[in-house]
Amino acid sequence: LAEASFALEQWGEAATAYRSLLTRHPKDSAVPRARLRLGEALLHQGKPAEAETVYRELLKAQPSAADALLARYNLALALHQQGQKDEAATLFAEVARLDPRGETGASALLEVGRHAMDQQRYAEARTAYQDFLRRAPQAAEAAQAWWGVGEASYGLKDWPRASDAYQTLIDKFPRHALVERAYYRLIEVYRAQGQGEQADKLAATLRQRFPGSDLSAATLLTTGREAFKAKRYAAASEAFESFLKSYPEHADAGVATANLAASLYLAEELPDHWRRAAEAYAQLARKYPTVSDDALFWAGSAWLEAGQPEPASEALRAFLKAQTAHRYGPRGRLLLGKSLVAQKHHAEACSLLEEVVSAAKDDPALRSEARYELAWALLADGKEDAAYRVFEAIVNDDPRGPLGADARFRLASRAYQKKEYDQAIAGYQEWLQLYPQHALRPKVVYNLAFAQEAKSQYGPAAESYEEAARLLTGGDEDLRQQAAYRRGLMLHRAGNPAGALAAFEVFDTTWPQSKLRVEVAYYRGQALAAQEKWDEAATVFRRLTETAASHALAPSARLNLAVALQNQQKYEEARVLYQSLVNMTGLSPAEQTEALLHLGETLYAQRHHAEALDAFLRVERGPVTALRAPARYWAALCYQHQGETAKAREKLHLVINESPDTDWAKKAKQALAELGT
Repeated sequence: LAEASFALEQWGEAATAYRSLLTRHPKDSAVPRARLRLGEALLHQGKPAEAETVYRELLKAQPSAADALLARYNLALALHQQGQKDEAATLFAEVARLDPRGETGASALLEVGRHAMDQQRYAEARTAYQDFLRRAPQAAEAAQAWWGVGEASYGLKDWPRASDAYQTLIDKFPRHALVERAYYRLIEVYRAQGQGEQADKLAATLRQRFPGSDLSAATLLTTGREAFKAKRYAAASEAFESFLKSYPEHADAGVATANLAASLYLAEELPDHWRRAAEAYAQLARKYPTVSDDALFWAGSAWLEAGQPEPASEALRAFLKAQTAHRYGPRGRLLLGKSLVAQKHHAEACSLLEEVVSAAKDDPALRSEARYELAWALLADGKEDAAYRVFEAIVNDDPRGPLGADARFRLASRAYQKKEYDQAIAGYQEWLQLYPQHALRPKVVYNLAFAQEAKSQYGPAAESYEEAARLLTGGDEDLRQQAAYRRGLMLHRAGNPAGALAAFEVFDTTWPQSKLRVEVAYYRGQALAAQEKWDEAATVFRRLTETAASHALAPSARLNLAVALQNQQKYEEARVLYQSLVNMTGLSPAEQTEALLHLGETLYAQRHHAEALDAFLRVERGPVTALRAPARYWAALCYQHQGETAKAREKLHLVINESPDTDWAKKAKQALAELGT
């Protein structure tokens, strides 16, 4: 009856029957066996103390070796269940020693290993599990032993041994309940060895074999977290999105949403990542408010970066209302100010940002950033003077920081815009001394050159343009070309035509198809003219008039061609060109007047004195005062040739009196001396 009840797992009935047998037939040969069975039934009933008593009585009765071995094993189980784990482990070890080839001894080794694992004595545990595998490699419990070897090796950080144990368990026992856990542990081993790609592949295998399981879910979270730690934010986003799609009601769904939002926020390589991050943070705030108290702050920040200030304002206002004392409160107000500027609510933005500046007395970085945004808000509101006063405050507050650098750059650029070139040059030069490694340096050097050019400091400007062209390598290619071109132009204007020609040669070699090639050719021609290489200059200008007829410089090129021809004494061809230029559209009044002066010179050289005189008198009456002295001088010579000496003297005296310190005055004095009294 007892055995039948035991087989049916009716533990109470079995225990009652075994006790009855022991009471009624204490000397029966079945007593030892009954005591063993009674102890097991009690253990199954959760009565380890009663089971302990039964087994100790059995051992006192000196049962057979087989029964004694099993009694010791079960006594150890009873002690273990009562929390007497050290004594239990000692008994299990004794059983293993007494039964080196039997199943009971092998099972005892598993318990020795488990106890050692509980005590984190990993080497001892691994030895016990390996002993089991040597004794019973084909036993049903071998899978547990391989798992134990893996876990002990994992605890010892012996990654190769751990990997081998988990893989053996997977290969030999593919349907065992421990296989999924072995996969998971093996994934962790790969990650511990820096083999992230293998870990991800194995995680995918685990999810394929055990879809929907808790460990499958955990692998997705782990994959996402590992990718995030490695700054592979796009991969992290993909893992967290997959987790939320597969396990929308999972206990960790809120944490996964937070991780997804953070990954998207940082995933610059993903298109539209700001909008997606904002939506994820908004969902986090809506569905999982206890997971993150700053989700609305980050939602507002992401919306702002996405160029959508309206939802940004909404999120930030909600955050500031709900979290009145949050550490992100000041920065939340700063971002709200930025979103208001973007919506052109300038007055509200300026008021809010001024409050942030006033409140940030103990936070210099926030104060400078708020001032910076306030300056731009004032500019957007048309309050330029107030804005630049704020930029000045930023420079004083943060003289060497990034915002101070930008503010100082803005102040120098404003001086340039106001044509205060000395102040602009000084501002740019001071900037360059303060921030020698700043990313903005190439642009500042270029702007310095521009200011020096505007101040007619052509030599220093050429040097600055040269440095700008060098610094802009790999950066703004159009600006680099401008710097190289303007360097040549500055050398030409500084009176160094040879240097200009060399610079233009380098430019043409470097950028043969540049959009600036017409400008470069034009000033090459001028540099050749400055060297009085009239034939080469004429060739350059003639080619420009033929190949760039629609370019804005084409009329000026025709004028320069005519000058080159005139200086080669090709007067008739020059005269025809000058005649066409006098009234040509596209030439400035100054250039038209210059063409008229040269036309007169050409006519004079051809002895057409009356026509030449008419041209010179028109120049004298024209708008260009600098050309009046040469026009009067040449008019005097025309009068002289026509025998009108008095008029000649009158013009020469005008030259001497109104342009006294010029070469034309010297020539006029010499001409007067030749005329006599």
